[in-house]
Amino acid sequence: MKVNGSSMKPFILPNDVLLIRSAEFQDFRIGDIALFKFNSHLIAHRIVHKNKKDNILWEMGDGKMRAYPVEKHKIIGKIIGIERNSRIISLDTAEYRFKAFIKAKILLLKYYLYRIYGRYMRVRVRDDPDYETKVGGVVPDPAIFKELNCYKKLNV
Repeated sequence: MKVNGSSMKPFILPNDVLLIRSAEFQDFRIGDIALFKFNSHLIAHRIVHKNKKDNILWEMGDGKMRAYPVEKHKIIGKIIGIERNSRIISLDTAEYRFKAFIKAKILLLKYYLYRIYGRYMRVRVRDDPDYETKVGGVVPDPAIFKELNCYKKLNV
């Protein structure tokens, strides 16, 4: 399958060819790259968390800031190699699996930090009486923050 997106840059580049093997939920490990169906698109992203109880994989593109759940029935396969410039890069070696595991943990940390920062910024906007004049924006109604469950000020 030829790649046309950029969410996995710099690891997977546009025009790379992905080598895919069919795989079940139990075949995946943290750090593996899964191919799954989302609406009418095929997406290949890294697995950053595996929820065995609910049979859900959490995926995240290497260049993205958010992780999303993938249900078991949407999984198509596992990326086992990348063909780039007539050269095949194997993703099934011990060295790659170790690096991929570390990369997945860093991505998950990036996601959590992004969420904490987002909550902190929403609280700062709500608490700053001069926000509208500083930025020229409209300050959201504080009731929205109560609904989002982020009304308490974070101690950062």
